[in-house]
Amino acid sequence: MTNIHLVGIGGTGTQIVSELAHEKGKRGFKTLAIDIDDESLRTAREIGVDKTIHLAYQSGYRDAILEEIAWVKGNDLPSERLDAGIGKNRRAAKAIYEYHRERRIVKPAIEDFVFDIAHDMDSKVVFLITSLGGGTGSGVFLDFARDLKAEMRRKPVHRRVIGIGIMPSYYMDEDRRCAANGYAALKELDYLMKSDDNPFFSFILMSIYQPGRIKKNLKLAQDEVTSALKIFIEDFMGIATEKTSAETKLDISDVETIMQPNDKGKQFSTLDIAYWHFPMEEVKEHIKTRKEIDVVNKELIEINDKISSKNKEIEILTSQKKELSPTVIEEMADIEELKASKEKIIKDQKNIGIKIEETDGEIKNLREAADRMKKEKIEEEKVLGNKQADIDAIEKYISDITTDIVEKENEYRGFNFLTRQGSRARNLSTEINRLKEELETKRSDKNHADIELQRIRTGIRSLNSEIELKQEKIGQREEEKKEIASSLVKYKDSIEKLDKKIGGAKEKAQRDIESSNNKIDEQINELHGEISSLNAEKGNKESKKRREEENLQQLEEKIGGKARESQLVYPYSIEIDGDIYSKIREEVNEMGDITSNIEEILGPTELKNVIKEIVKSSCSSNYLELERGELKPMFKKPGMFVGINNNKIFEKFGKDIKDLATVELFTYLPKESAFEHSYPITIPERFDIHIYTILDNLSLDSIAEVKELYGSFVSSTDSLGADFRANFIDAWESGEIS
Repeated sequence: MTNIHLVGIGGTGTQIVSELAHEKGKRGFKTLAIDIDDESLRTAREIGVDKTIHLAYQSGYRDAILEEIAWVKGNDLPSERLDAGIGKNRRAAKAIYEYHRERRIVKPAIEDFVFDIAHDMDSKVVFLITSLGGGTGSGVFLDFARDLKAEMRRKPVHRRVIGIGIMPSYYMDEDRRCAANGYAALKELDYLMKSDDNPFFSFILMSIYQPGRIKKNLKLAQDEVTSALKIFIEDFMGIATEKTSAETKLDISDVETIMQPNDKGKQFSTLDIAYWHFPMEEVKEHIKTRKEIDVVNKELIEINDKISSKNKEIEILTSQKKELSPTVIEEMADIEELKASKEKIIKDQKNIGIKIEETDGEIKNLREAADRMKKEKIEEEKVLGNKQADIDAIEKYISDITTDIVEKENEYRGFNFLTRQGSRARNLSTEINRLKEELETKRSDKNHADIELQRIRTGIRSLNSEIELKQEKIGQREEEKKEIASSLVKYKDSIEKLDKKIGGAKEKAQRDIESSNNKIDEQINELHGEISSLNAEKGNKESKKRREEENLQQLEEKIGGKARESQLVYPYSIEIDGDIYSKIREEVNEMGDITSNIEEILGPTELKNVIKEIVKSSCSSNYLELERGELKPMFKKPGMFVGINNNKIFEKFGKDIKDLATVELFTYLPKESAFEHSYPITIPERFDIHIYTILDNLSLDSIAEVKELYGSFVSSTDSLGADFRANFIDAWESGEIS
């Protein structure tokens, strides 16, 4: 089990307790978180905080609080917020806490927490952690501390309650309400710790501003104080509850000796923390990583050489594919001879084809001429037929006229001499003469038609003769074509035979080529497979090398101090290839690990310089920003805890540490005062040093003198009254505290 338990109040306190709960493992300490913001508590529970108290402030709570809490005014309470904080309003936080206390939300949780720690017989201390600048933390921590202590007395459970308050910064905090909250919280705390109702064994103040260190933004400074506080609590969790460890030489009573106030007028302690980490594990890892990178580089060279050799083999084999074997060359020569014979036959065949084409042309021309003549004959025969029809028509017409004349002449003979003188006889005679003339004309037309008919018949006979002549020539050309075509068939047969020979020769040559190439391809594929395997191996090696190089870079940043630029961590760095690195590398290579202690690694002079810087760093933040208000606080009991793995080194440098601390704090210490207490804490890290400077018995009687530090907040601070929860009601109402 452990000797301490933790309570975190407000956002900052909950965050610190949550982070420690996440890392507690089997140490078994109990944790409790109180906040108005339910989201921060939900996160705390998920991380592993044992118990949480949610001071809910949601719809309907404002009116209920105003009705039940007499000292609360309407303008004290903001509008309800769902799962949010209280926005730096410590007066509202006090009212919300009191409201939930009356509703028995708070008390059962405190009872459970006290019940749990009562069963841990080893535990001695409950640390109560809060920010003095926030709303919930600064407004609730005093009320909760009184309720917690009251429950402890009721059981009874004898545990020390040590408060740790993180001060707001005048220099870095832009929200002036934080400074107002800090001033008000200190006044109330001072009042309470002087009373008989004081729940705290001691109260530690920590500052987030350290003069002379690197100035950073407020968030970074707050995070650094949070980290430092975690280191402090983790170290003190390891303090033995009884003096059973010769190495540790530290009991919780030693802490009490330093922190216990001598009188009620001087109730406060200040705490500053410096943590120095010699990156031994990082250096060892750096040495190992460099070795691994060297090995990987050698392996990559070997792989690249193998890949290059395989590629050259592939080039040689590929060139062999382009070269023909002697057998194939002979086969190709035979093919060429066959091709030449084929070309000659094809040429002769082509000539014969030309002759056939010429013959076909003649036949075509003859046929076309015969066809023209036949068409001409047909036309002439048509003309002949038409002409014969015309002659037949003329002959019929002549016959009809002749008959008509005979009839009319017979009629005319029937007239006598006297009657022939009549008109009828004269008309008949005239008609007979006209018909005779027409008959002569038609006979003449017939003669001309007969002549034309004879000419047409003669032309047709001539065409028939020419057509017969053409047909005879066509027949002759057809015979010639048949003879030529028969020789063409012979050529075709010869070409087919040659093609078969050529095809067979080609197929054989192709088979021989393919067989040869297949063997080469098998060798090439085998080489490609080997190259692929080598490339895969190379890729893995290169990936490993990149990872190692990235790791090396990160290690070099850590070793060089870049990862530790912090006002809480002394940024000691070593040169990667310097003497210290070489010494560590030689010992690791020879022994497999480091057997030397930190003094043997650094040397006494360098170690003393390191300790000097750490002590200086540890003393610097006890400044607390108080001297800005011309308050020069004097401390009666300065004390120091030194976390170191080897107590022989502590014994050797213990006096130097005290002397250095006395010099650094000479403005705070009484005249001719010096460190009375300096205790070693054995920490597991062999090469780290933790120094905690505690200045005790600080009086806040003169804190009114530092109003300038936080601005003009209140017009009167002397008559605070017994009910310190009032939190300067008059000042808030008058607007002097914004």
